[in-house]
Amino acid sequence: MAGFKALEVAKAGRRVYERHRLDFERRYQGRYVLIDIRTEKVFMGDSPEAAYRQAALEQSEGPFYIVRVGDRAAFRSRHLTHGGAARIAR
Repeated sequence: MAGFKALEVAKAGRRVYERHRLDFERRYQGRYVLIDIRTEKVFMGDSPEAAYRQAALEQSEGPFYIVRVGDRAAFRSRHLTHGGAARIAR
């Protein structure tokens, strides 16, 4: 989305997540939280796709920040030692 930088989206989303972190971690460990940073509306799902579907149902347009509850991020990236491309895993 024009006008937003990735770092700005990450910072804004993290601020919203931190306000709710204790409740999320107590009730929704391992689920995915998708946050519309414009409205600060939170969508929850068992997968990133499920959280995005919730946002789409409510016609939320983002930009979005996504994180897996209890983790620092929604995905992990690993660089392969043999020089191949990075691999992304949930």
